[in-house]
Amino acid sequence: MPISSVYPSVPLVDTVDFWSLVQIKISKYMDRVCMIDGATEAKVTYKEFHSQVLRMRNNLWQRGMRKGDVFMNLTPNSNQAPVVMFACLSLGGIYTASNPVFTPGEIRTQLLDSNTRFFATTQLLLPVATEALKGIDLKLLIVYDSVGRAAVSFEDMLDPATPEAPKVTIHPREDIALMLFTSGTTGKPKGALISHYNLVSNNLQASSELSYFHGDDSVSSTVFFVPLFHIFGIFLFPHAITHGKTVVFMAKFHVEDYLSLLCKYQTPVAAVAPPIATLLAKSPIIDRYDLSFLRHLFVGAAPVLPSIEQAVKKRLPHLELRQTMGMTEMGLALVIPKGRNVQGSAGLMLPKTECKVKNSPDMHVLNICVCFKVVDPNSGGELTANQEGEVCFRGPQTMVGYMNNPEATEKAIDKDGWLATGDIGYYNRDGYIFITDRLKEVIKCKGFQVIPSMLESLLMEHDAVADAAVIGIPDDYSGEIPKAFVVLKENKTATSKEIQGFVAGKVAPYKHLKGGVQFIDMIPKSVTGKVLRRVLKEKNGSVSGANNYFQSEAN
Repeated sequence: MPISSVYPSVPLVDTVDFWSLVQIKISKYMDRVCMIDGATEAKVTYKEFHSQVLRMRNNLWQRGMRKGDVFMNLTPNSNQAPVVMFACLSLGGIYTASNPVFTPGEIRTQLLDSNTRFFATTQLLLPVATEALKGIDLKLLIVYDSVGRAAVSFEDMLDPATPEAPKVTIHPREDIALMLFTSGTTGKPKGALISHYNLVSNNLQASSELSYFHGDDSVSSTVFFVPLFHIFGIFLFPHAITHGKTVVFMAKFHVEDYLSLLCKYQTPVAAVAPPIATLLAKSPIIDRYDLSFLRHLFVGAAPVLPSIEQAVKKRLPHLELRQTMGMTEMGLALVIPKGRNVQGSAGLMLPKTECKVKNSPDMHVLNICVCFKVVDPNSGGELTANQEGEVCFRGPQTMVGYMNNPEATEKAIDKDGWLATGDIGYYNRDGYIFITDRLKEVIKCKGFQVIPSMLESLLMEHDAVADAAVIGIPDDYSGEIPKAFVVLKENKTATSKEIQGFVAGKVAPYKHLKGGVQFIDMIPKSVTGKVLRRVLKEKNGSVSGANNYFQSEAN
């Protein structure tokens, strides 16, 4: 049956664009430090940030940028990237970003799919960018740290003598602000189109009790390595600055650099992807640092295994781990409230969002503030609490659709506005949502459904296992059978037979690891921590292939 959010509705507006909202919210913080480069310690105040956005806006207009033009950023996290993003949005442009570790071919695909005409990168990434840009007609190429007159630099784009750009009329509900490419973990990445209204709504929804900063706009810092080409980073940066926080950027994650910055800036709130939660749970490096100042750890981009959550709490008992859930197509949807954590849950629904759950092909659907229900795929009848299905959302933050892909849009969003997430989950009687796995990753063995993440969580309980992933492999008799890829802890040993027996003693026969156990050095994951099961399937039986992929994604 439908359920509603426990939180009161929040007023939303459809008359203001995203940059205008941010300007209003940051106006009271002008004397504070807005951004710090974690490596160089270069600082930008809110006043300077605001001025840079306006000057960048003027120079983009002078160089031909108009409403609807697409600007792609190919850079690591930096003090410059947010300036370019907001300048682009203020002109009615469409901002997109690519992963700095992508190959020229991967970047080129996004360039062509997005019809990019304005592009920014760094000297270090320029050779890759140049290869990707061959034959593409750009209006402007910016190389942030360019010296001399070889290319237009970031400083060139802040020329204060440039005439002021005219006001551009933006229709928040219709006009696109972002084109963010999906991770492609289950297929080719698609360009999700996100309107100004989507961004404004999500920012206002998250400014409630469910805020990462609990409504606190006091002076404090947050160390930021979450990539600004990913929805997690795109959501989190504006959320931080509209609460007056100082964002300390890391261009590239390194565990000791991260821990040192946390300690240096005494960060009370951190937002991370699941691999960092695993590191906090298991790495001996953590013991070298006093993290008593860190009070809240938000984990997003992918679910955290219950075993990892337990290990973090045991090791850092003062720390409250709070899962969140969002997606490229919808931004933030769920957050664990302060002091109300339920282990394994992705959180409660945000205000103004609806949720329902559908079984099998259409399983679970989430709705923030309106309703949540579970529907049987065969009969159409509604399911009840604690029954698994596909999670679906409906809310003001739901994307407009996919770029030049009406078929995929229609498949993702039904006629009533429900967005199918492809995640399997359920809700309990208190309204907490639990995400258990990806629908397309479910293993179908002898007609039964086997959830990979459940077996992975079980494997993580083995004393010798540092990390694990499970896939289904073809079997003539059963259809599919589970196979585990396992990373052993340093100085620990275990045999395949031992691990198979460990699992067999705890689950039903159809969940046994009849596909075997393969030991590898690293589990292939995306930069946001999602297990790349398709890579494991493609490289089934090949250890080196999976390891090489992980390196290319993580570095």
